[in-house]
Amino acid sequence: MTTALFKAMQPVTADLSRLPLPAWSQEKHDGVGGLVDPVAGLVSKESRPIPNKEARDFLSQRALEGLHGELIAPGGFEAAQAVFMASSGLPPGWRFMVFDLAGSGMPFIDRLNAAARMVDALGAQDVVCISRPRRIRSLASVDDHLAEVVAAGGEGIVLHCGDWGYREGKASATRGESLKVKPTEEAEAEILEVRAREDDQDAAGSVTLKMGGRVFSAPVAMSRTLATRLLTLRANLPGQLGTVRYAGMTRDGAPRCAAFIGVRRDLAA
Repeated sequence: MTTALFKAMQPVTADLSRLPLPAWSQEKHDGVGGLVDPVAGLVSKESRPIPNKEARDFLSQRALEGLHGELIAPGGFEAAQAVFMASSGLPPGWRFMVFDLAGSGMPFIDRLNAAARMVDALGAQDVVCISRPRRIRSLASVDDHLAEVVAAGGEGIVLHCGDWGYREGKASATRGESLKVKPTEEAEAEILEVRAREDDQDAAGSVTLKMGGRVFSAPVAMSRTLATRLLTLRANLPGQLGTVRYAGMTRDGAPRCAAFIGVRRDLAA
């Protein structure tokens, strides 16, 4: 098995208080993350080869090494996942939206400019595209760009601190160098089951819920104190209403990126 040299940056949901300003903002495309690794070729964010042979063969070129982006297809995330997780077949309109260059210590905008030169030299801008950045000088500018992207049908934005080099894994997110911002909604759902964490049997880790006829599981987004209290109450919770925070709906009607945040009772009592 070929081992990837690079590990893809994985932004997390933003705590904007950690973002140094000015910064850079890009649209977050709703697809399958991909990184052109110099050893393993086109790999996912888990450093596994992308199954689609046609996409992998086209993008695993020496001239594109280090490009990090999102594989998108008409129809959104579910369509992209179906296309790029299949062994072959690419629809018209598929794209590799590049948002960074791995393996470089240059500041973000210099990395992106270098990536743009690589794409221009390839001469395949109809397939490999640069995700154009916007300069962000205030939190109000973050709100403005997010609103603009969402109004146009986008998923959200990713904010980059301009001074840091590319970092592997989640280091960029934990240091506040790359932060993901998406609009969220809250709704009530029926609690079906509460389960303990795998690594902490004294605290609740996930909840199975039902909303709009859909059954789904959501991780518990609470402090350990409240998660512990939630687990002690689990025998009485089925049938109760809980609050779920999520980022829109998938095409099949399930809440996207759902997190369980509370029930209709005072857990702190």
